[in-house]
Amino acid sequence: MLWTIELDAAGVLGDARIERARVRNRQELSYRQAQDLAVSAGPDEPIGLLREIGERRLALEAERGAVSLALASQQVVRRNDGSYDVEYDETLPAENRNAQISLLTGIAASHIMIEGGVGLLRTLPRPGERTIGRLRRTASALGVEWPADISYADLVRDLRGDTPQRAAMLSQSARGLRGAGYVAFHDHDVPKQREHSAIASTYAHVTTPLRRLCDRFANDVLVALCAGKTPPAWAVEALDELPSLMGRARTRDRNLERAVVDFIEAVALEGSVGQTFNAVVTDVDHERNRGRIQLLSPAVVAHLPAAGLTLGDEVRVRLTHTDPVAGQVRFERA
Repeated sequence: MLWTIELDAAGVLGDARIERARVRNRQELSYRQAQDLAVSAGPDEPIGLLREIGERRLALEAERGAVSLALASQQVVRRNDGSYDVEYDETLPAENRNAQISLLTGIAASHIMIEGGVGLLRTLPRPGERTIGRLRRTASALGVEWPADISYADLVRDLRGDTPQRAAMLSQSARGLRGAGYVAFHDHDVPKQREHSAIASTYAHVTTPLRRLCDRFANDVLVALCAGKTPPAWAVEALDELPSLMGRARTRDRNLERAVVDFIEAVALEGSVGQTFNAVVTDVDHERNRGRIQLLSPAVVAHLPAAGLTLGDEVRVRLTHTDPVAGQVRFERA
């Protein structure tokens, strides 16, 4: 599937189309390699062009009021000796630029679908006043400055987890991104609620058909629309079922990913029972008597009883139990 997307000098989206093509992949780079090459790449080189387009699209994203959270995510890494460990992911500028190409493609796809009257949109409602009010109170309690004239999107875009308080605020800010889903439409019955609030645009998932089921159908719909043809009946007929299928698939995906990370956490800490660690309290739920902590090192996320915990505090915890088979680690206040 080959996308051709036209941009003006500022990076604003113009015409776009998708077609079937044979593509030869001439180079395979890690994000780190792409980042290193971008330092000296000229504007006519692919990596240099990615840098230029990515930065302009990032600027437009900020203008639209899109929401981007720099949450610390865990990743499983393989060591040179064949062992595995868990680290906090470092997001490189090359990753953000590459992500802008995917977002650009999804935005272009949504425009084609809406104009053609058939497709599948990824949507996210805007956070309500109650959610924003709660986040403002959380920021105040944590000592994170949030001026009244600064929006939620503008606050979190520049927020980095470089202090315990900001790390906790980042974790809490994810509450404003809840409720994402899919909405299918056909016969030109375009839904009224069509925006993805975090992207501040309409948007469709189309860039990973080998990994995400809905992209497979969406791409065939788009290929037909761009060719001036009627989308295949098998693809259109599947659209109404895809939102529920994707919801269940996403749940299984999250559960599997969490199980893998839980297992590696337990393996990595297996010989450390009795040791103490520094951690940050990133969530406190008194109703469920459950607090979430994020160890500074290694990259482990765990839970403690909520009693006595304060959001944003840095605490010392002692590892009391590991069980790799069950994927469990347990801590107590030191």
